[in-house]
Amino acid sequence: MISLPELEKLAKAATQPGPWAMREDFRGADERRCMVIDRDDMWVADCGNDDENSSYIAAVSPDVVLALIARIAALEYAYAEVRYWSAGHTDKVRARIAEMDAKIKEGK
Repeated sequence: MISLPELEKLAKAATQPGPWAMREDFRGADERRCMVIDRDDMWVADCGNDDENSSYIAAVSPDVVLALIARIAALEYAYAEVRYWSAGHTDKVRARIAEMDAKIKEGK
C-alpha cells in the first residue's frame, strides 16, 4: 500500500486538482466513451466504456485525496491525545487502546 506522505505528494503534484466528474461521450451510434473531466471541462482520463472505473476515478480527484489525508491526520492527532490523557488509568482503558492500536496497524 502507498504511504500517506507519498499519496499526498502525488495529489499535490497533480496538474488538474479537481473536483472531477464522469461524462459520457458519444462518437457515433456504436461508440460510447466514459471520460473523466476536471472543473474546467478539460479531459483527465478516457476510461473506454467503463462506467464503474470512470466514476471511481472521478470521485478520487486530488482535492478529495488531500481532504481525506487531512481527515486521517486529524483523527490520528485526536487518538494520540486520548492516549496521552488516558495514560496511567485503568487496565480497561489500556486494553481498549491496545485493541485500537492493533486495528490501526492492520489498516481497519
